[in-house]
Amino acid sequence: CGHICTKISRRGHSFIPHRMASGAINSTPIKYLVFDIDDTLYPVTNGFTQHRLNEVALQYCVDRLGFKSALAADEFRRPYFEKYHSTLKALSVAGQEGALPLNEDGTARVFDGDDLSRYWAERCRFDEFLTKDERIIGALSSLAAVQGLTLVAFTNAPRMYGVRVLEALGVSHCFKDQHIFAVDDLLPLCKPMPESFTKVLELVGCRDPKEAVMFEDSMKNVRAAKAVGMRTVLIDAGETPNFGADSPDPSDASVDVALREAGDLRDAFRAFGEKDGTRHLANRKRILAVLCLRFEDHVNDSMNCSSKK
Repeated sequence: CGHICTKISRRGHSFIPHRMASGAINSTPIKYLVFDIDDTLYPVTNGFTQHRLNEVALQYCVDRLGFKSALAADEFRRPYFEKYHSTLKALSVAGQEGALPLNEDGTARVFDGDDLSRYWAERCRFDEFLTKDERIIGALSSLAAVQGLTLVAFTNAPRMYGVRVLEALGVSHCFKDQHIFAVDDLLPLCKPMPESFTKVLELVGCRDPKEAVMFEDSMKNVRAAKAVGMRTVLIDAGETPNFGADSPDPSDASVDVALREAGDLRDAFRAFGEKDGTRHLANRKRILAVLCLRFEDHVNDSMNCSSKK
């Protein structure tokens, strides 16, 4: 088609750069890398998300919110979760509506988001499902050391839990505490509300959304990030469970780059590298220190510029 649309196989993974939907070259320097956490910094296929949502979250509803069974809790939660895309936000709204089971004395039950955050942080079996990927650790560590580049974590999960995930993955040191945003930091906002993305960018000092790249596994969130002007990287494992309209779609116009997993970060930066004058982080991890989207470049040009010293 004359534009970048070729799938490149590297180490058994796929890298799919996309031409910008507008057809224009975006030469604005990238200053902010914003990472979703769950199913983005680790593969959705490892079972941790199912453990969290189908075991821990539902058991919390039984233990803390008075549901008779996990099945009853799941039936109650499902429509709220589909609408709000966050268990904490869903239960917060349900509590505000007075829809949660009553206390034993007949009084209205109050939902405590901090209690949910602690419960998940204490009950999720992080070490059983999550492993440290040296490629991700090395890439994020090097990027965190680049002057003028800010790494941000942005999750719809509770904060204490999100921090525990970053620790289990060995990348918590890459994100300053003030650059970690969870749903309890932003309520009533949450992804995929466009205002949630603009709020996070505002809080980290980003004045131009084009200076930021959003790494996400959710199509709803990718589309929302693109709608506010961010660049986007879709993490698509290729074996993702069917999430209906939210299932990964690398061909979607809102996707700038698609990766099999976050461990392929170097491949994303090859797509984001300037064709001319590209600089590398001084002989450390061969990761681009200056990042610009140049989707008009041919695949070979992108690959060649990534190997220049």
